[in-house]
Amino acid sequence: MELERAVKVEGHPLGMALTPNGKQLIVASGHFVLFLDVKRLESGKGDPTVASISDGEDPMSGYLNITRDGKFFFVSKEAARTISVVDLEHDRKAIGTIPVGVGPIALTFSKVGRYLYTSSLIAPPDWNWPKVCKPEGQDPATAIATKT
Repeated sequence: MELERAVKVEGHPLGMALTPNGKQLIVASGHFVLFLDVKRLESGKGDPTVASISDGEDPMSGYLNITRDGKFFFVSKEAARTISVVDLEHDRKAIGTIPVGVGPIALTFSKVGRYLYTSSLIAPPDWNWPKVCKPEGQDPATAIATKT
């Protein structure tokens, strides 16, 4: 396998996902989410960026995932501490926001697509989660959690 083409895009691309129909590559790129036409990417003819959206000032759009049916996608907004829900069928409009902890990154669907999993660096204080951790390098089943 060898590199066939490089394409410059706006922002700082972090995560991307291909729509189920294979027609668009959606890229989370810091300030924007970009929509790239796959045929233009493959042919090298024309600007592949067909649309972009922003979800606030400097949201740090980082990672995304698309539902199996291609109707919606979810994008993590690290600086905003949220995950945006975007309707792909109706003008790429954000239709909802899921509050999460500091720095949400990975977005993964459950096997049947009913649940969306994410990770965050820090939970918000009002969630009142205990500040305990199991020491690294020990068996998680037998390690004793210590307060941090």
